[in-house]
Amino acid sequence: MLTSIFHTALSIKAIIGAFVLFMSLIAPSFGLQIERVENIASNSGTILRAIGPIVTGDAIKLQRMLEENPPSVPILMITSPGGAVDEAMRIGQIIQQAGLIVSAHGECASACAQIIFPSGNYSILTAGSVLGFHSCSTSDGTRSDLCNEVMAKYVTNLGYAYGTMMVLTDLAEPDEVYWVTEIGARCWGWYRGADQNHYSRQMCVDSTLLVPFNEPTLIPALTVRRQALALNV
Repeated sequence: MLTSIFHTALSIKAIIGAFVLFMSLIAPSFGLQIERVENIASNSGTILRAIGPIVTGDAIKLQRMLEENPPSVPILMITSPGGAVDEAMRIGQIIQQAGLIVSAHGECASACAQIIFPSGNYSILTAGSVLGFHSCSTSDGTRSDLCNEVMAKYVTNLGYAYGTMMVLTDLAEPDEVYWVTEIGARCWGWYRGADQNHYSRQMCVDSTLLVPFNEPTLIPALTVRRQALALNV
C-alpha cells in the first residue's frame, strides 16, 4: 500500500512538473495583459495597466481597449521585459494617436524602454522604476545594427536624439541590459515630464556631478555620455 501511495505521489509530482514546464514555455505567447485599473498615483479616475512581454497582436489589444473601455485618465502604466520591435512600434503609434502618457513601472526594458516609453505624450517613471537598454538582435541572438538604426530613426521622429539611441544600443549586447533610473533617463534625455517637454542636456551635467568618482566602474559611463552629447550636436 505504501508503495502504491509512493508511486501515486511521484505521478502527481510529475504531472505538476510537466504542467509548470508547459506554462513556462507558452507564457511568452500571452503577450501584454492590458486592463483598466484605478489610478494608484492619485486615487482618482482610471488608467490602463499593461504587464508582460510584447508579442504580435498586442497593438490590436491596446486599440480595442481604447475603443471599448477607455481610461478616464490618458495614462498607460507599463511593466515589460520587451519583445517584438515591430509590434512595439505599432503600439507606439497607437499611443501617439491617443495622446497617452507612458509611465514605466518596475522594469521596462528593451522594446518597452526604447520604443514604447518614448512614444508617450509624456514619458515618466514611477518611484524606484528603471529603464533597460541594449542592442537589437537577430533571430539567432546576434547583434542587429539594422534594427538599431530603425529604432534610432523612430525615436528621432518623436523628438529624441538619434545619437542617444545609437549610443544606448552600444552599451549592452542583446543578452545584456544597461539599466537607468529616472535620474539616468533625464541625463540621457530619455524622459519627458510636465517640467521637461524636450530632451535636456543640463540634467546630464547635473547628474554627473553627483556620481561618486571613487567608483572607477562608473567612469566609462561618464565618457559614453559625453560621446552621446557630441553625437547629438
